[in-house]
Parts: sequence; C-alpha cells; structure tokens
Amino acid sequence: MEKLHVFNLRRRLPALIRWGLRATLAIAATSALALLGLLVWSTGNASRYAQQYDVLLLLNGILAVALVSWVLILTVRLLRQIRRHTFGARLTARFALFFTLIGILPGALIYVLSVQFMSRSIESWFNVRVDSALEAGLNLGRAALDTQQAELEARAHLIAARLGNLNEAEITLLITPLRENNNIAEAMVFTGTGRLIAFSSSAYGQLLPDMPPTNVMNQLRISQGYAAAEADTPTGAADLANDLHIRIVTPINTTDRFSSTLGVSTDSRWLQVVQPVPERIAHNANQVQQGFRDYQELALSRLGLRKLYGITLTLALILAVFAAIVAALAVSKRLVRPLLTLASGTQAVGVGDYRALPEPPAKDEIGQLTRSFNAMTRQLEDARQMVDRNRRQLEQSNLYLESILSNLSSGVLVFDERFRVTQLNQGAQNILHLDLRTAIGRPLEVIEGALPLAQYIRQAFSSHEAVGSSRPYWQQQFEIELEDATDNERKKHIITLLARGTRLHINNHSNGYLVVFDDISEVISASRTVAWGEVARRLAHEIKNPLTPIQLSAERLAMKLADRLNETDAAMLIRSTNTIVKQVAALKQMVDDFREYARTPPAQIQSIDLNELVTEVLVLYGWDPADGMSRDDGRSVHIDVEFASNLPYIEGDPDQLRQVIHNLLANARDAACQHQSLAQARITVQTKNADHNVCLSVSDNGPGFAAQVLARVFEPYVTTKATGTGLGLAIVKKIIEEHGGRVDISNQTEGGARISILFTRLNNPVRSLDATDQAHDNT
Repeated sequence: MEKLHVFNLRRRLPALIRWGLRATLAIAATSALALLGLLVWSTGNASRYAQQYDVLLLLNGILAVALVSWVLILTVRLLRQIRRHTFGARLTARFALFFTLIGILPGALIYVLSVQFMSRSIESWFNVRVDSALEAGLNLGRAALDTQQAELEARAHLIAARLGNLNEAEITLLITPLRENNNIAEAMVFTGTGRLIAFSSSAYGQLLPDMPPTNVMNQLRISQGYAAAEADTPTGAADLANDLHIRIVTPINTTDRFSSTLGVSTDSRWLQVVQPVPERIAHNANQVQQGFRDYQELALSRLGLRKLYGITLTLALILAVFAAIVAALAVSKRLVRPLLTLASGTQAVGVGDYRALPEPPAKDEIGQLTRSFNAMTRQLEDARQMVDRNRRQLEQSNLYLESILSNLSSGVLVFDERFRVTQLNQGAQNILHLDLRTAIGRPLEVIEGALPLAQYIRQAFSSHEAVGSSRPYWQQQFEIELEDATDNERKKHIITLLARGTRLHINNHSNGYLVVFDDISEVISASRTVAWGEVARRLAHEIKNPLTPIQLSAERLAMKLADRLNETDAAMLIRSTNTIVKQVAALKQMVDDFREYARTPPAQIQSIDLNELVTEVLVLYGWDPADGMSRDDGRSVHIDVEFASNLPYIEGDPDQLRQVIHNLLANARDAACQHQSLAQARITVQTKNADHNVCLSVSDNGPGFAAQVLARVFEPYVTTKATGTGLGLAIVKKIIEEHGGRVDISNQTEGGARISILFTRLNNPVRSLDATDQAHDNT
C-alpha cells in the first residue's frame, strides 16, 4: 500500500507544474503577439521606426530570451525523463522532434527566401532612375515659380518707379490703381523703420497688411531687395496649395541719393508686392517636392529598411519555431498521454492496484486498447481473488496437515528425488533427539548423528527397488545408536525403529520419498518383560517342585551310603551330594527371584519421606546419619549424600521402594569396587526437586555400561556381573513404573554410571522446611 500511495503521489504531482507552464505559455504568446503588432505599427513609418527602434530591439531580446529559456526548460525536462527511463519519454521526444522539423524546415525556407527577396526588392527600388525623374519634376516646378517670380518682380519695379518722388499722400492714392492695373493681389509701401505708408489688397476682408518678417528686414539691410516664393505656414503642415505665394520687396527711388547709396535708412521707402501662386502649380510643386523628400529619406534609410524587415522576419521565424516546438510538445504529449495512462495502469497492476482506467470518449484504437486493458485488469482481479481463496484454502490445508504431523508421535520425513529433506515433523526430532530444522533442503547425512538412519533409509529404498516387490512400500526394523547432550553430558543409547517407506507419485510421476518410523524400544522391552514374566511363572511352577525331592534324595543317599563305602568312595559321594545340594539351593534362589519378578505383591501406598527412607537404607551400607560420613571400618564404601531440603512427600510402598534403593546401592557398590579399590570407590546419592517432581539419583565411579548393554539394561537376564540373574534393574523398573515414576540410566562423562528415578506422585508439594528437619531428627 505504501508503494501504491507513492506512485499515485508521483502521478498527481506534475499537474501544478503543467498548469504553471500553460500560464507561462499564454503570457509569452500574448506578449509575442503584442510585440509583433507594435513592430508592424512601427514599420509603417521610417521615422516612427527610428524612434521605437531601441524599445523594439529590447523587447525582441527579452521575448527571445524568454522563449529560448522556456524551450530549454522543456528540453531539459524531456532529457531528464529520458535519462530516468520514464515510459513514453522517448516516444514524446521523437514526436516533438518530427513535429518541430515539420514546422521549422518550411519556416526556415520561407525565411531565407523572404530575406533574399526583400534585399533584392529594396535594391531594385533604388536601381530605377526615380530620383532623376523626381529631381527633374522638382526643377520644372522651380522654373515655373522662377518665371512667375521674375514677372512679378518686373511689375514691382514698374510700380516702384511710378511711386518714386511722390509724397505719402500721393502714394496712398496711386497704389491701388497701380496694383489693379498690374493684376497684383497685394501691394504695400513702408519705411525702413517698418512704418506703413500705404496698403492695397484684393482681399476685402483683410484690414491690416502682413508686415515683412524679421528675416526679410534683415536681408533688406544687406541687399537692395528681396524676392522669394514662400508659404505662410513655415512648417508646411497646412495646405500648401492655398498658402504658397511670391513675395517681392524692392526699394522706391527718391531724390535723396546719399541715403539710397547707404542701403536701408530710417526714411527709405520700400514696395512689397505679394502674389499668390496658382493652386494647381502650387499643388504639383508641393507634391513633387514632398515626393522627392520622401525618396531621399528612403534612400538614406535603405539599410534601416533591411534591418526593419529582417527583424520582422526573424521575429516571425522565432514565433513560428516556438509555436512549432510548443505545438510539437503539445501534440506529442496528447498522443502519448493515453499510452502513459496505460503505462501507469501497468505499473499500478505491478503493485497490486487493479482499478479500471478512465476510458477515453474517442472510439479509436487507443480507446479500444484502454477498454481491453480494463477487461484484462478485471480478469486479473478475479484471478487474484481466486488465487487468494485457493492460497487461503491451501494454507488452511497445510496448517491442518502440519497440525496432524506435529501431533503424531511417529516420525515423518519427506525427501525429494535427490534425498534432500523437504519436510519433517516434531515427532521425528523427538524420536531421534536431533535438531533436524537445519536439514531442510539438505541431505539427511549432513546432520550430526543422523548418518546411520540415512544409510538405513537409502539401503531400504535401494533394496525395495532392486527386488521389485509387489507392495508399494517397504517395512523394516533396525537399531541405531544415538547421542544425547543432557546436563553437559553426552549419553549414547540404542533405540529400535520400525520404519516404513514409499515413493510419492503425483500425476503418475515420482516426486520424492516418504518415510514414517516409530521408536518401538519400549514396546520390545515390554514384550520381553511379559515374556520373562511368563518364563518366571513357568520356572516357579515346573522347576521348583522337583528341586526338593532331588535335594532330599541326595542327602538320603549320602546318609545311607557313606558308612558302607570305603573312605575314598565315601569322600567322593559326600562331595557329589554336597554339590547337588548347593546347586539345588542355587536353583531355588533363582526360582524365588523369578517368582518375585513375575508376581510383585500389591503396593501399599502411603506418604513417604524419601530422605528418611534413603537414610534407613544407607545405614545398612555403613553411612552414619549423625555426621553424614561413611564408617571407616575397611568394609564400607565411601558414600556422598546430598539431600534436598524442603522436599515434598511422595506416594508409594515403603517396602518396595526400600527394595529399589537397596538394589541400586548394591549395584553401585559392586560396580565401584569392581573398577576401583575399596578406598577409591565412591557412591553419590542425591535427592532434589525437579519441576514439581522429586528426583533420586545414585551414581558411582565404576566402569559404567557398555553401549549394547545400556540399550537392554532393564531386561531380565541382562547383567555385567559374573554371577546373578540380571533381574535387579528389571524389578526396579517394574516397581517404579507401578508407582507412576520413570527410571533413566546413563554413563557419566567422567566415568561411572548414574541411575535417576523421577517420582511424580506427591503428597504435599508445599511441605515446609521444619517438617523435613523434624523427619531427619526422628531418623
């Protein structure tokens, strides 16, 4: 679930980034369109372009840097996705590359052709002799104006001659007729100081004349006249066809020669005539002049035009390339988005999320593929649910089988074809006293102590397959020697196993081996015990009856014939009869032992202080309870006694238990004295609490038991003594089992044997220390 949460988070995280990129794209596109509009507006006029050139160049640079940065960001993101092996990144890059090439190549071709066409077109504009024609037209207009100016100047001289040597009153009366006769629009006489003398105009609405401007007055001080075509509005913003006129200023000759020779004097008189230029001539002249001026301006800004249109085309190319890249990325992402959705769906399926993907509304192949994918995920979900159900059922079956196997007392081992352990149960480990958990997946031989069992199993399967028995299984009984590590001691013992093995077949193919075995040592021991009990009853019945007549007959023969024979024959007779009597007595003793083993009297159960009972028997073996030491009389064995305090009472028959303790001490004394001298022989008697039970152990420093004897030591007639029937330990085991206890015998690592008896039937498990001390005091 954690992987699924991380995956959904990663899938939703780029949404905010995409929204930011879209907003940036919209702002950049709007800025580009605004800048392009400003550029088009500026290219309509060269002077306006010159004024806005720096601003346009700066804005173009900023927009270009922004576009390049944005494209670089997209490219870096795409390259990073490719480096991370993001699904669909390479396909997106291919689509983006192809669409970008489709947009850039035609745009670049059109750009190159447009630049070449623009350059050659601009050059062709100035290669034609337009400037000569415009200059000729301008000269023609100037010639017409010069002709009119010359005619008006001649008429002005005539009028000035007529007005010469006249006083001011006469000039005032004569100026109007002279103006009208010479067809002049306006005439005016003024002095050098600018005082008006007379004025006449054809414009009736004009009350005051226009005095000569300052520049004209300054020129009059230098020269003897002024003649020029001029406009009333110096900037030329007004309609030149109505305002263009010819101004002629000429001096009026007087009798004062001295003042006339000195230029403009304070009392000199001047005649100014103003004649408007005909509208048609003025309009055409102005048009020619304006065209020539514009042409000169274009000629001077020819390089600027190239830059202007070059920048315009370059910006258009940048916008086209940018639009192509953006369109390529948008289209490629749009095309790849369904595939990415499917990829995310496959990744979700990989982490166990079988939810259906949103199906696109389009009825194309991608939609069909998405629907097929959803159908597949539904089938996978159904299959997973079915697998989960089967898995749960299989787990329950396995748990049930494991529960059965773990509760089986029999050992179960399952091997594969190479005899490697694949499965086992707790019963196998309990029987073999081995830790077999490390044997899983390994041959059984690698486990320490399991080699004999593995060899028996392999040999049994080989023999069964070689013989070709009709039975599908084999069954064998064999004995193996095992070692137990208990209380830092390693004990060897022999157990008898009854094993049954068979091949495992699945679908008529061999799939391994199965072995089931049981420890039948106790069963065999019990069978032998029953058999020996039957033998004992028969011996007691069949053998003991004739023993007394045999003994009596031998004694009678000795008594009757001893006096009748010579000394030598009588001695031989006595020896023979004595031998017969002794052997009959031995047979009687053996029969009594067998009878005692076969028919143990019913136990008289009562509460017993085990420490006190053991003390009673130890006294018979020379142990002094007063000082806790053995008597040093040369006949007693050294006995070490360790009594546990606060020992609970046990339930049992004191006579039978006294016999058990006596038998154990006698065997321990015989074994210690057989292996050691009397001074070195040691017997250790110990009682202790053992997990709500009472344990009595008797150990010696004798030779211990041989391995073959240790496995059958509790069976009748199994003994290591030169004399004896071997019924002592058998009787001990029988009595202890009748008391609900358990007997265990083992060899000690430092030498000697140890017999431990565990009493499980207790009278008062919470007996106090004072009661124990009081029992010892009574003893």
